[in-house]
Order: sequence, then C-alpha cells, then structure tokens
Amino acid sequence: MNEQLAALKQKLATAKKLPSGIITGAAKLAESAYNEPSQADFILQQMRSFMDNRVGKKNEIEWQEFVVKNFDTFKNEETNLAKSAQPESNDTDRDSVSDADCPIVDENSYRTCTASINKLIREDLDPSIKGLIMKKLQRAMIGSTDYILYFSSLIQMMMICLKTNQFFLDGDVINTRKVNGFNITSIVPSEFHTDSPKYTITPLAMDVRDSPAFDADFSQLFQEQHLSLISTKYFDNRGSQDQTLNAHPIQTALFKLMDVEDIKKETFPVENVPSGRMSLALQIYMTNFKNMWAGKTMINRLLDKLLVILLRLHLAPKRELQRRQNILNYISRKSEEKRSSKNYGRYILRAEKKKLARYKEKVREAEADSDLLLKRIRAVKMAETRIKSLEEKFAQKQDASSSSREKSVESTATTKEETTPCGDLSRGRISQLKSGAKHLIFSKDLVTEKDVNDEFPDATRKEVSVCLLIINTLKKFVPVRSKYHILPYQLLFCIFANDVLHYAEYSKFTRKLCPAMLSAHVNALNIDAPSLFQIMKSKTDDNQGQVEGMSAELTIYSYNKEPLPSVEIARRNKDAVFNSLFDMEKVRHTCESNGLKFGQRMSVLPKLKVVRILGVKKTTAPPVKLQNMSYLKRILRDPNILREGQKSLEDLKAETAKIEKEVKSLDQEREKALKCQKEQDSMKKIKALRKEWHNKVDKQTLYQRIEEERHLRDKTYLKINDIEDQLMEKKQVLYYQRMDQT
Repeated sequence: MNEQLAALKQKLATAKKLPSGIITGAAKLAESAYNEPSQADFILQQMRSFMDNRVGKKNEIEWQEFVVKNFDTFKNEETNLAKSAQPESNDTDRDSVSDADCPIVDENSYRTCTASINKLIREDLDPSIKGLIMKKLQRAMIGSTDYILYFSSLIQMMMICLKTNQFFLDGDVINTRKVNGFNITSIVPSEFHTDSPKYTITPLAMDVRDSPAFDADFSQLFQEQHLSLISTKYFDNRGSQDQTLNAHPIQTALFKLMDVEDIKKETFPVENVPSGRMSLALQIYMTNFKNMWAGKTMINRLLDKLLVILLRLHLAPKRELQRRQNILNYISRKSEEKRSSKNYGRYILRAEKKKLARYKEKVREAEADSDLLLKRIRAVKMAETRIKSLEEKFAQKQDASSSSREKSVESTATTKEETTPCGDLSRGRISQLKSGAKHLIFSKDLVTEKDVNDEFPDATRKEVSVCLLIINTLKKFVPVRSKYHILPYQLLFCIFANDVLHYAEYSKFTRKLCPAMLSAHVNALNIDAPSLFQIMKSKTDDNQGQVEGMSAELTIYSYNKEPLPSVEIARRNKDAVFNSLFDMEKVRHTCESNGLKFGQRMSVLPKLKVVRILGVKKTTAPPVKLQNMSYLKRILRDPNILREGQKSLEDLKAETAKIEKEVKSLDQEREKALKCQKEQDSMKKIKALRKEWHNKVDKQTLYQRIEEERHLRDKTYLKINDIEDQLMEKKQVLYYQRMDQT
C-alpha cells in the first residue's frame, strides 16, 4: 500500500495540468457552503475565470507545490479516519486502494451453460422418486406452455376488440361503442379493390386524444402493469381487485368489451399452474413483447412501406396491375416434370466414380484368382459404361436447360418491351413524394393544397390531389410527435397499416404485433427456487387422466433436515431447494468450468434431457467516459466571454457596433488587396522572366527585375495575411460580445 501511495504522490506532484473536475468540485463545495444552488453556474464561471486570469505562479506549479506540502498530512488523516470507521476490517480491505485515473468497475453479467439433466440429478434418489420428479416437471412444462398460449391469444383478442370498438367521452366518463371501422376503400383506388376485409380500426377522436384523463391510462396499455393486470384477472385464483380496476378506466373498458364478446376467465382452463411458474413465464413474454416494440422501428418501417405502396397504387397503376398479373402467372404455372438440379448430377457421377475406383482396387487384389479377376474386370467395364452414359445424359440436359433459359430471357425481354407501362410515375419520383409526404404528416395539424404545392413546386395536379388524400388520411392514425414513442399510440397505427397492406395484397410487408406462440411446440420450463418448490408440492386430480402417482406431494427439506413449509421460506433457502433435486456440487462444477457462478435459476428444455443453467460472470467494465460537453456550455465557460460579460449592455452594444464597422472596412480592404494581387500576377511574370535567362545577355538587369517582382509579390501576400489576422481577431471579439448579449 505504501508503494502505491508513493507512486500516486509522485504522479500528482509531476502533473502538467490540474486534475479533471477539481474546479467543479470546489464550486460544488462553495454552493453547499453558501446554500445557493441557483448560483451554481455563476460560481463555477467565476472560479474558472479567476484561475485562468489570476496573477502569480501557473496553476500546475501551484498544484505541484500543494501536493508536496500536504500529501502526507492528508494521507495520515484519511488512514486514521478509515481505521476508526472500520476497526475490524481485514487485510484485503486495508490494502485496497482505488486508482483515480483508471476507474474500472467489476460488474455482474449473466451467461448460460448447458448440461445433461441426468448427470445433475442426485444419484441417491430412489428411482420411483426420480420418475415422479420427471413427471412433475413434464406436467409443469405443459401447464406453463398452455398458460403462455392462452395469454398470447388473449392479447390478440384485445387487439381485435380495439379494431371493432371506439372510445368516446360521455361527459368526463370514457366509454366504448361498437363501430364498423374505417373503410379502406376510401384510400385505395377502385381498380385495386379486393375481397379482403375492408374495415379497419377507427382513429381516435380529437377530444378523446386531447383528454389528459384518457392519455394517462391509455398510455399504459400493453405495458408491464397492464399485462400483469390481465394475468391477474384471467388466470389468478383470486382475480383482480375492484380498487385496482377503478384506478384504470381504459383497461377496465377493455375488460368489459371482452365480457361482451363472452371472453371470460372460464374461457382459459389453465389449472394447477402455480403463481411462481406463471410469474416466470410472464416475465419472458413481457421481455419478448418489449423487445418487439423497442424504439420506433416498427412504426417507422410500416409508415414508409404504407406511403410508398399507396403512392404506387395511385400514381403507377399500370405497373401495379402488371405486378399482380405476374404473381398470378407464377402461381398458375406448374412444371411438367421436376428438373434435376446441377448438383444432383454431380453427386451421382461422383458416387459412380468412387465405385469405379473401388472396383479397380479389387482387380489388383484378385490377380491370383483368374475367375474372380474376370468377374472384377467385368464390373469395372460396366461401371465405365454407366459413367459414360450418365455424362452424355447430363450434358444433353444441360444443353436443353441453357437453350430454354435463353428462350425464356428473350420472351421476357419481348414481353417487357410490349407491356412497359406508360404514364406511370418513376420509382425515383415516388420516393421523392414519399419523403415529402412524411415530412408534411408531422409538420402541421391540417395539410392544405398550398402546403403540398410549397413542398413540391413541380408537382402535377394529380400528384397534389393524391398526396393530399394520403397525408390527411394517415394523419388521423399517426401519433403526434409528443406521443410518437408511446406503444399504444404506435399500436393503433400499426393495426391500421397492417390491414391496409393486407387489403392491397402486400401482406409480406405486414408486421407481427405480439410474440407468436406455436401450439405445436412445448416451451422450456424456467424454474427458480420458489417455482421448483411449488412444482414439487403440487397435486394433480386423479380424474384428469394423468400417470399414476402424479398426485403425490413431495416434501422439500433444508440443509438442517427440516421441511420447508411455505414459498417464502423456500425463497430464503434457494440453494437447499435446488439441492433437494440436483447435486449442487455437480451444478457448481459445471458452472465453474464455464467461468460462472450459479445464479439460482435453470431452464429445463423439452424432452427433459438437457438443462440450461443461468450463471453469473464477473466482468471488468471499461472506465466510464465522460460525455462531451455541448458547444454552448463550453463556450460560455471561456474566460474571454466571462470578461466581456462583466461589461454593461450599453457598452457592449457600442463596442459591437464599432467593431462591426472595423470588420466591414477590413473586408473591403482585403477584397482590394486580393484584386490587386490577381491583377499583378507576379508568379506569371517571374516565370516569363526566368524563361529569358539563357537568352538574355544582361543577366544582372534581368535578375533585378525578378527580385522586384518577388518583393512586390511578398509585400502583397504579407499585407493580405496581416488584414486576415486583424479580421480574425476582430471577429473573435465580436463573437464573444454577441454571446454575452444573447
């Protein structure tokens, strides 16, 4: 420790500048001493100005002398203080010292490692007990999967209810009513109408959207609080409390809509799923849901695709009709025979050549036996004949394929020449209109024809009318900028965009709005100590067709060989709960072999063969880099600006006007000097005189003329440099004064 302190003292005593943050720290101390938080920035500015403009030794020299004089005193004071505060500290604590220059922090990161579940289960368990445990885990895995499937379908049902109902204000009360929805045919041209559902979600009314009471609860839809409330209402044995429902009127209105559609708690027959297991499964679903809607990626992509496709349908209809016809032709076209691939022929030939090589090897081995030798030679000849015929056959197929490909290319080119749409806007022009339309959607509440003409001065009447229709329609659904990042408002537009894209036969651009759960697959079972305790203590009714013995309840013991009576006690004895099923020495060894520490959680994968162990890994985080200060804050701390700021406003304005006149005069003088330099063109004259050097008899006179031109060139150049230096200084002072006046 003494060596480290000596090195620190040497480093501080030889520092070439003040340590970072020392003036800021002094300003904070002054702020707390005088109890004037409103003057914090002013105190900091005054301190910086004083340190930069004070008379005497340089700051770094003063700092070095201060360190040499007071370092040992501060070291002794801090050591005594640490000893009095921690009288029983161990040697490790006393020897530790923080490095101010390298503030490296140890952080815990989570990793997983896999292992066979049969290797981790305790070997001293009775086979019947082990079989019962595996059956309970399998049953728990199925129940957890059923819960997530029902929960996911419930979320989708709520989104459908949003499509078919509309919120409205009845005085101060928020109610819902059944509506047909927004008619998609009003925004899609008639020639592109399809048989798909033509009604979609209705936009929020202006009075509802501007209501603070509505916004406060609507913004919480499909967030963690709302998803937890859904799980409690439909899957918890006690259900949700009336007090909680009354605090969330929008969420309660959605629940009432579900009741009208006869979607109740009894609709989802999830039984024997403990609360701990549901909580773990719900956490994973929430994480997936949050990751899907992280940022604004989904709404941005849907908005871009929707704008482009609507512009294509209106302004490039012939190209869109041709696209649809090509899709129909592709679907209706059926190949008469399956064309063998090029690689398939190569594989066959390669296999035959390997057989031929083996036959030739056997011929060499059978030289002693004449009968066997003739048989092997016959096999070699047959293999060579077969290879030759296959090569000819594949060569013919390759020629036929290339000729048919050439014909198809020619026919495609001819078709394109014949069916090139005329009158359609180019893709580049549509891209320009898309960018401008997107800008107008966020710029004003109501876009008029004049706004579109200002955005696109060269737009035709048809382009203006189409852009006006699309922009004013989408503005009803696109959230305003202040609410653009809020998930429920994004969801309303994404539902609308998905329906329009599906109606326009662009389903490939639609986006999933919630995590997809497949009923054909069983999800992994995530277990921690409380959920494992509940699984082992769970009972199953015998009349549910379960395996015999499933109803048995297993007792979990602590390390003191006392039974754990409740989930809360199990949560306090996590290691003991896992030890009742798994060999903890093997679990720890598996984690340590991967550089991890057991994190008290596992995931049992389907088929109950592999378990994924969650481990904690201590990683060294890099030093936190200070964020760059904004330009305005940095410039306001400049001592020159602080010095100018001490002058009165009238004096500053008078000096500013005077300097502006000087700057203008210097600008004019510089322009004259530059013009004079251009007219003189001394370099051209010097080059011309140098060319006469070998032909000139009187070289002394020529040399004097060259020197005169050089002197004139240098004089003009120095004059311009002097004027520019004066301009730079004047403009710098002018900038400081203007910053103080703002």
